[in-house]
Amino acid sequence: MAFLKRFGRMRLPLKTTQLLLFMAVILGAGVLNIFTLYHTQRYMNSFDRSLVGYHSIQRFHRELENSTGNLRAYVRQREDEHRQAFRLSLVELRRQYEDVRRNNLTSVKASFELRALRNGLRAYTEAGEQAVEQVSANDPDHYRTLLRAERISEYLFIYTQRLMHVRLSEGLETHAVLRGHARLMGFGALSGILLMGVLLLLFLLVFTRRITQPIRKLATAAHRMAHGELDQGDVVVSSVEEIDMLAEAFNRMRRNITSLVNDLKDKSALERKLHREELKNVQMERSLEHARFQQLQAQINPHFLFNSLNTISRAAMFERAEESARLIQSLAKLLRHSLGTRSSLSSIERELQIVREYVHIQKHRFRERLRFELQCDADLSGVQVPCFSIQPLVENAVQHGIEPLESGGEVRLSVCKHNGNVRVAVVDTGVGMPAERLQEVLNADASSRDPSSASIGLANVRERLYLVYHEAARFEIHSREGEGTTVEIEVPAQRGTAAAEDYDL
Repeated sequence: MAFLKRFGRMRLPLKTTQLLLFMAVILGAGVLNIFTLYHTQRYMNSFDRSLVGYHSIQRFHRELENSTGNLRAYVRQREDEHRQAFRLSLVELRRQYEDVRRNNLTSVKASFELRALRNGLRAYTEAGEQAVEQVSANDPDHYRTLLRAERISEYLFIYTQRLMHVRLSEGLETHAVLRGHARLMGFGALSGILLMGVLLLLFLLVFTRRITQPIRKLATAAHRMAHGELDQGDVVVSSVEEIDMLAEAFNRMRRNITSLVNDLKDKSALERKLHREELKNVQMERSLEHARFQQLQAQINPHFLFNSLNTISRAAMFERAEESARLIQSLAKLLRHSLGTRSSLSSIERELQIVREYVHIQKHRFRERLRFELQCDADLSGVQVPCFSIQPLVENAVQHGIEPLESGGEVRLSVCKHNGNVRVAVVDTGVGMPAERLQEVLNADASSRDPSSASIGLANVRERLYLVYHEAARFEIHSREGEGTTVEIEVPAQRGTAAAEDYDL
């Protein structure tokens, strides 16, 4: 704790403090890791020694069986191949015994069994060699010698089993001891981790206190300055170098601001008054434009909802609930977009989704009579346009271009980028308009209250575009009777919040 207190009074750079913390964490984790690895390696070595001992005993046992089998085969068949195999097995048995002795001489009991195994192996070797010589000399007593060699091999098997039993007993004891050590090691590692965690927590508490207390003082002084208390004294802090530099810069800034405010206080009174009047005028103009825009946008809703609801009501009479539910979902999305939009602008993706929902409703009404095609450039993601500036164009094409035709027609919607602007074109293969009717549509007023008017949607979109973009917007209609109609709009391409700041009413 004394070290932490002394550390709290030290004025070190923030980078140096972080480096010290990092080095302390790495050092503690390294020590704990080395401790764990060391003990784990010890346990693994002990386990490996036990496994090697067991394996050497098993190999000796198998070689003894092989040697006994070769001896019997030679006595019965008297072939030089079996005699040579028996003598090679005796050499391998002596080598295997040396491995057994080297890997299993771990206790007094094991040494007794190894001594018995050594004596038995010597006796078995002598009896086996004698039996081989007697067979070669056609001595009839070779069967007695063979029986004696087999009896000795049985004793060797017993010694081997007893040695294995001793080693297994020792292995169980060793395992119990290692398990206890492992528990202690786990407890020690956990204690080390907890200790490191506590020390690190204390270190972080002291470190964060050195950082947060001066910043809290500066924040309080800044809050008082924000409320007009410019005559307060300098903020005195004692922390890392960066925080001290920040406090010094803050005090210098406060003094400069106080001096500047005192110099400009008398001169700014008249300017503030004029500025307030100008803000009132600007706010009034913006409020009038916003009210006008909302009025025009609100006229769009009943214009297309009437036809949509009529279509859904007919679908409910002739179909089951599945298709009607899908139509109602499409209408709900249209309503949500119409009633839930607070901003004057919306993304291209959202406007096109509204068009898809509207076309889904109308396709159910017209069936094969209505064909729709949509093309949109991929690089228009995030571009903002006025709300409901595309759907009324498609609706006008469907209601006044395709519906009068008994054979139906096609509506093509394309959205692309052109010279830094967004160009939207709606082309239909409907009945078209004569020149006189086209002139009436171009001169139509969006304030008309007649919902059956063929030009209210187009006029509404045109006036809203000019309210948002002024002279930067372009709205054109091309139509010939019997050949269809093309409506094109072109507005500046603005993305994200920049569009809302530049054009939001």
